Amino acid sequence: ENQLKAATQVVITTTKPDKYDRYLSDVWAYAGQDEPVNLNKALLQAGWARPIDEIPESKWTDLNMGRF
Repeated sequence: ENQLKAATQVVITTTKPDKYDRYLSDVWAYAGQDEPVNLNKALLQAGWARPIDEIPESKWTDLNMGRF
C-alpha cells in the first residue's frame, strides 16, 4: 500500500494466458527518480503471497516470479 501511495506511475505488464486461461500480471511502482519496485516480488518477500510450486525459487526472474 505504501509503495502505491508513493508511486508517481504504476505499470502493469501481462503475459500470455496460462493453462487456465488467466492473464498473469506484473505490477511495477515508480516513485520519482528511484528504481521501480516490482510489487509482485515485494509481496513474496513480505510473506503476503506465495508462488506456485511448479518452478523452484532459484529459477525465478523479475518477470516471471516463478509462475511458469
